Amino acid sequence: YLDRKDAAHFLAYFDPLTGLAKRALFCERLGRVLARGEELLPRLAVSVFDIDHLSVINDTHGRHTGDRLLQCFADRLKSRCSDTERLAHLGGGTFVTVTALGTSSDTEMRDLHQETLRLCDAPFVIDGREIVVTVKCGSACFPQNGGTADELVQNAEAALKQAKTSGEKYLHHRLEMNSALAERVRMEFRLRTALQNQEFLLYYQPKFN
Repeated sequence: YLDRKDAAHFLAYFDPLTGLAKRALFCERLGRVLARGEELLPRLAVSVFDIDHLSVINDTHGRHTGDRLLQCFADRLKSRCSDTERLAHLGGGTFVTVTALGTSSDTEMRDLHQETLRLCDAPFVIDGREIVVTVKCGSACFPQNGGTADELVQNAEAALKQAKTSGEKYLHHRLEMNSALAERVRMEFRLRTALQNQEFLLYYQPKFN
């Protein structure tokens, strides 16, 4: 039983559906690790991955099934990773992990991505119904792709967005991804401002038979 103070603290830092940390707590924990200094740290990989078409699953089978899917997916994550402080649920169907890497080879990163994708090899059985899902993944490495927890998570998210746009299963962060994402954010801001200021003009294109 949690009193109000404990319950408020739990809800502030943990996702009640999966029991995993939220973004703020994950970044706080990762920040403490990074504070040890680059020379004392192994190479770290932050991977953000997203369950494809979660909204379709919610619409087709109901929100309860979607919530149970998230719980089952989180359970598979926990079974793969003994240290749950390395995991977090960022909201919706998006999760994040941090993994220590032994080498600087691309092969190790590919193996890490493949291991993440294998989480969905077996269908999820929910209320007697088999649900097959796939995930997309983006990653960023310390120190090459960021020196702070926030930078690493944001850059991994940028790689994930690019993977979803391009149809790739997983992508590693590249600097130009940030530029493309920043331009998209600026465009969205300009469009929203123009809509609020009624700066759009409607033109009718006549049709001739």
